[in-house]
Amino acid sequence: MVSLEELRSRIAEYLRFNKQEVSSLMIAVLATTLIFAFDDGRATFSWGPWIGNFIAVLIIVSISILVKYLIHKITALREGYLAEFKLWWVGIAIALVVGLITSGKIALVLIGGVATTFISRHRLGEFRYGFSYEDNASISMMGIIGTIHLAIIFAVLLHFTHYRIFALALNLNIIIGVLSLLPFPQLDGLQIFWGSRAWYYMIVVAMLLFGVLLLSKSTIGLVFAVILMAIGDIGKYMTSSVK
Repeated sequence: MVSLEELRSRIAEYLRFNKQEVSSLMIAVLATTLIFAFDDGRATFSWGPWIGNFIAVLIIVSISILVKYLIHKITALREGYLAEFKLWWVGIAIALVVGLITSGKIALVLIGGVATTFISRHRLGEFRYGFSYEDNASISMMGIIGTIHLAIIFAVLLHFTHYRIFALALNLNIIIGVLSLLPFPQLDGLQIFWGSRAWYYMIVVAMLLFGVLLLSKSTIGLVFAVILMAIGDIGKYMTSSVK
């Protein structure tokens, strides 16, 4: 891991979404919002409440997707790469068709993943060349870890407010995390699998464990999830070292 000063410099110079990424992310957000807002939970359809629900879901989906891919990009810069979001059109089509057939009862998030390119180093004495599959796995995995963090935040908000929108946000992030781990070339799962089998199995187990704890919507499940995440964050911070 690079120094904080170097990471800040890279963020200032490289952290941005290009035009292609912006348009792709807009498509991903709108498609996912349509899927999750299709069923607003009401017995009878009414345009006013449905539009209000659509806007609320749009905000939640935008936050969840943007945070995930910002984490991908920042992690990539930390490791010395550029990460670019790539839309998976087939996945979007599958999710929309399944959502339409099931009237929103089965909601999938198959929007795509990131492609990384190596940044040439400019400082003397710094390792300059070579794409690392392990670094690529780390970049993909950190986006999923960020999604787990978001899920925990929404679970805490749901616990104290009981608002339906936070339950939806919790479900959304769990679905994003689980489906991102599918071993397809367009998703994070295959990148992690090729980079490190151990990391892949570890993040799959972790994602399923956090999913069970958070979706139980119990106080003890939430407490355990928060404790486990805190232990993981502290452990990662203590074992990290500057390259």
